[in-house]
Amino acid sequence: MASMIKAAFVIASLAGLGACTSPPSEPFAARSLPKGERLDVRALLAAHPDQSACVDYEAESDSCASVITTELTGGQMLSRESGLVGLPEAGAAQRVEIVTRSTVQNGQACAQAQDVTTGGRDEISGFLMEIKRDLITQAGGTVCASYFRSGDRYVVSPIGADGRPFAQGDSYLRFVDGPAKLRVK
Repeated sequence: MASMIKAAFVIASLAGLGACTSPPSEPFAARSLPKGERLDVRALLAAHPDQSACVDYEAESDSCASVITTELTGGQMLSRESGLVGLPEAGAAQRVEIVTRSTVQNGQACAQAQDVTTGGRDEISGFLMEIKRDLITQAGGTVCASYFRSGDRYVVSPIGADGRPFAQGDSYLRFVDGPAKLRVK
């Protein structure tokens, strides 16, 4: 039980993997970022073939909060989001992976709770998967992500079926070739 409480603390400090990147200035407040032109997710992915999306790039450490690889087949999108979770009691970090199968609707990527799985069999990835599923259920059962241009990067803006920003709110994306350095959350 103590390990689950510690894991919950670690998970909360992620400010959410998958929906989870940089913490907003106010705890549990959704982050809203400046947005430019709205983009169709299919066009965005077509413009960046064979690249990964670096979530909330930090120049100081040349690292990403998480990295997303995506495959698009017809109207279905399969995204694998990887991140590092700090394990304070062990003085180490664990790689976690959340997999989301989305349906493309009106240029957005939409997912329901059952569309979220894990790429690993580790306890923390499973715990994160359950948290994300619960958050989607609380948000009305479906979350749709819209994509926007923002200078030399992009903004992903997830909104629940209840009309409110999902989890932490907006995140910045930039596309990278090859592996990207992850920072511990």
